[in-house]
Amino acid sequence: MGLGISVDTSAYDVVANIKYLENPLAERVALWILESMEPSDSINSLTQFYLGIHLLRAEYASMKGLEYSPHDEVSGSVTNLNSHLISHSDTSGWYLPDRFDDPIFADSDAGYSVSIGSSYKLLDEMLELLAVKDKWPQGFEQLWDALFIAAVASVVCNKPIRFH
Repeated sequence: MGLGISVDTSAYDVVANIKYLENPLAERVALWILESMEPSDSINSLTQFYLGIHLLRAEYASMKGLEYSPHDEVSGSVTNLNSHLISHSDTSGWYLPDRFDDPIFADSDAGYSVSIGSSYKLLDEMLELLAVKDKWPQGFEQLWDALFIAAVASVVCNKPIRFH
């Protein structure tokens, strides 16, 4: 099963607004990733990302000394964590380009909760993962790149990230 993540902007717009990132390390890494993209490329990912999001979450939880299992999301215990990366739905929801401390789970009219996270907090957590890059498992970099560049695009272009 694939998970789509998208930000309604292009690589060109991200590069044009990168100065608003206010983090030299994140800026350098983002520009390095964006070099491999065409200016008109949209910021999205689909390939195997459903599995990838669990790998990213598990690695972050391990780094923080937290216990994490994808099954926790079904039981609701994952919502007790103060992590915007971990405490988010697998297949739906948003990351908004705003700063707030705790992830939000809003009830919908359709009878389910909608996950809402902060793009800024997500970006901070992705940078924490970058600090332990030498310990990443093989193939992890592509997964990290996809969510990191979405977080950067959201922050610098003031656009939400959509999980679908």
